[in-house]
Amino acid sequence: MRWVEGKGGAPIRTAVWPNPDGGRGTMFVLPGKSEYIEKYFEVVGELLTRGFSVVVLDWRGQGLSHREVDHPTKAFIGRFEDFLDDFEAVFDLHSKELQGPWYGLAHSMGGNIMLRLVGEHRVPFEVIAMTAPMTGLNMPPFWGKTAEVVVQSAVGFGAGDLFIPGASSYDPLVEDFEDNSVTSDPVRHARTAAIVRALPEIAQGGATYAWIHEAFKSIKVVARPEFGRRIRIPVLILGAADDRLVDPVTNRYVGVNIPGAEFYMVDGAKHEILMERDPLREIFWTYFDDFMARVTDQAA
Repeated sequence: MRWVEGKGGAPIRTAVWPNPDGGRGTMFVLPGKSEYIEKYFEVVGELLTRGFSVVVLDWRGQGLSHREVDHPTKAFIGRFEDFLDDFEAVFDLHSKELQGPWYGLAHSMGGNIMLRLVGEHRVPFEVIAMTAPMTGLNMPPFWGKTAEVVVQSAVGFGAGDLFIPGASSYDPLVEDFEDNSVTSDPVRHARTAAIVRALPEIAQGGATYAWIHEAFKSIKVVARPEFGRRIRIPVLILGAADDRLVDPVTNRYVGVNIPGAEFYMVDGAKHEILMERDPLREIFWTYFDDFMARVTDQAA
């Protein structure tokens, strides 16, 4: 484990796996909301076998990185740009020690951040891949507009650090597998619960008004057609057909705006494609391996 000084001196936890046999470069893994390094150990192993060195981080406000508010499980962020600044610090440190070229693999919120990083030319990734990137929240259109107004008003009145209605502290022992919205794999669902049970301080709970407000703003940034056209590297996007958190249709719309993007839908997958059942994960790895072979050969 390594600690990186993020925006404002915030300690950001990272983990690094140099690949002594790897000549393919370094894959930076950008997790989603509420996730943490330990959740990606299986993915790290799969990337190592493919010849990549790997870096994973805990975003501020989750895992063991800096928490923004006193309540330890509130998902809170003052500004989404802090995530981008933190990642720049992570990249600057580890890119000095690991072999390029540099690639990105991101999920959900991490996908939104990664789109911002490449679209704003902050990080020199050569290829990026994403699962269910946060390009639009899955809610009825009429409620989406209402939610934006309510959330903006709450933040304006100083209630940004309060949970949104229905959100609360996360307890992995409370969430039944049958009620979960992220995976149809009972084994991986149980594994995630076991990790948090063993290390409860890594858990993050529901979103605050401030987090949702910043998410809405960042979604609007990546949704602009002119923003997508600024991304001039190969991009792989996989949407989850049964996603209840991110609207997979918006994944396709954002991909259309990016000249070098390819989009595929994984039928039967819930939000966390990489934490899904083996047949669904294999769909991802098949697309990933084919895509990386084609675009890296072209780059060479």
